[in-house]
Amino acid sequence: MALRNFRNLLLDRFSLGNFVCVVLDPDWDKIPTCLKSASKILNAGDSAVGRTLIGYCMGNVVPTKNVAGAYLIDASCFVKFGVEGRYALGEVVRMIHFVAPNVPIILDANIGKNACANINYAREVFDVLDVDAITVDPTIGMVAMQPFLSRKDKGVFVSCRTSDEGSGEFQNLRVSISKEEAAVLRSLGVSYSHMVGGEFKNCYAPMSTHVAHRVAQHWNKNSNCGVVVGTSFPNELQQVRAVVGDIPILITGVGVNGGAIEKPCNVAEDGKISNIILNSFRGITGASSGDDYGEVAGKLATEMNAKIGAVQQLYL
Repeated sequence: MALRNFRNLLLDRFSLGNFVCVVLDPDWDKIPTCLKSASKILNAGDSAVGRTLIGYCMGNVVPTKNVAGAYLIDASCFVKFGVEGRYALGEVVRMIHFVAPNVPIILDANIGKNACANINYAREVFDVLDVDAITVDPTIGMVAMQPFLSRKDKGVFVSCRTSDEGSGEFQNLRVSISKEEAAVLRSLGVSYSHMVGGEFKNCYAPMSTHVAHRVAQHWNKNSNCGVVVGTSFPNELQQVRAVVGDIPILITGVGVNGGAIEKPCNVAEDGKISNIILNSFRGITGASSGDDYGEVAGKLATEMNAKIGAVQQLYL
């Protein structure tokens, strides 16, 4: 397989006006019965689970491949099925490379292990699975994430602020920051410090803004980082955008958790979203549990791209 570069793949999709991240997170209870039955007939036993997962995911990939900005695969929806689930995950990635070779693949695993463990994880997700990008938890720090960050051709999406219920327990906390960081944030119009006698005092920032600053200023040496922000928090999203510049932003929760397409588009004064990719959760692939699930997914992905384009036109 030819060498792939995640950032180049993503920018190419953006240039086509494809900003929708199609999520592949199969919910067994919502998979059409016809797929489950067909898999059992083809090969009875545990392998039927793997065949069903593959069939369902590819039934969503084929009708969305021309409008998808990226595919986001939720690893947890596969590994819970053990060996068959892991086999299915690998096959789905392989088949996407075949039927949609120009669409980048992001594995949603939110990895946050120590450096030694991450060496092995990086080899698994990038070399064995052959995905283009991974989501990670930043709390263990940059050093531990070097096995991912050092891969210049791959993408690393760092979680800044999620839309999950209860996420504010820690993500709403304000953290102390250095005077140097405070000066940078103030220059960007994102200020959380006070100046007394020409000096910064009581320097602090929301955790999401601090993480975004660390990613932009320190983690992104290979220009392969992205950040993840929930659309339910437009104020924090606006702050993160100001801090990260043109670093890709994966925005989750569009269509759920109170997230509307207009929110992420409106956080920029010019309406430009050239570095934003919108994750609809199950608003596309989970919209139908009937035999028409693939057709519905393709229609909704196309409509979502059209809505994004319409919002952008308001600023032209």
